Amino acid sequence: MNSSFGSPDKNLPFDLAHKRWPVVYSLSDDNYTDKQSVRNELVASIKSALYPYIGKSKTTTPVFLSPADKVKHRETLRKEFESELNEIRAKKLRSDVIIRDVDRVDGYPNTSEEETGISSWFRLGMLETYTKGVKVLLRIGNLTQTDGGLRYTDHKAGEEGDIKAFLIGEIPFDSIVAVNWEGDEYYYFPHIYCHFNHGGEPYERLIFCEEVDMGHGHTYYKEIAEYAEVRKVSEESGVEYFA
Repeated sequence: MNSSFGSPDKNLPFDLAHKRWPVVYSLSDDNYTDKQSVRNELVASIKSALYPYIGKSKTTTPVFLSPADKVKHRETLRKEFESELNEIRAKKLRSDVIIRDVDRVDGYPNTSEEETGISSWFRLGMLETYTKGVKVLLRIGNLTQTDGGLRYTDHKAGEEGDIKAFLIGEIPFDSIVAVNWEGDEYYYFPHIYCHFNHGGEPYERLIFCEEVDMGHGHTYYKEIAEYAEVRKVSEESGVEYFA
């Protein structure tokens, strides 16, 4: 809307007043010589307004021909992941994996600073399998017990924390399309191709766990709280970061 002919304030037609506020520019006889500059600013404003709605691929979901096909898919992946995890433990190898979005697969290995939301690929640590999939490690930090529940430890206030916690994501086998166990010329770690079909992420759940030593080189990750619960208590307490 060219504001040289009037401000949009209280001047929009009744059937447009509830819509998005107009993208405004100002071009008149007084600044017509600056037309190119005004145009460039307008293009930038329009691009910013439209960016959340364009240039993003539709998130697809897993498709199985039958329940039997789904079971076969799950058990095939379970065997592959458990074999890889056993080798990692036996040889004390790194457990890094590259998580990749199948709907944005051609963006790899580049990243975009303009891209909003979760990246189309990133590196995490693979921990163990669970009933429906595989657990991956997002971050390690400390949690503090309060009357309202667990929250992030406030290190700025000098807190040391009560629990060493592991922020873990659960990726279901159903969301995994394929795995390249050999990696590529950029990252030699396994590449896990997933549908990011859980709110734009590959995880069906985010949880906090404690590491339990089972002996003989085996560890178990015991769930202590869901991420959403801890985040809520932390926000209410004014603590922003898990570290």
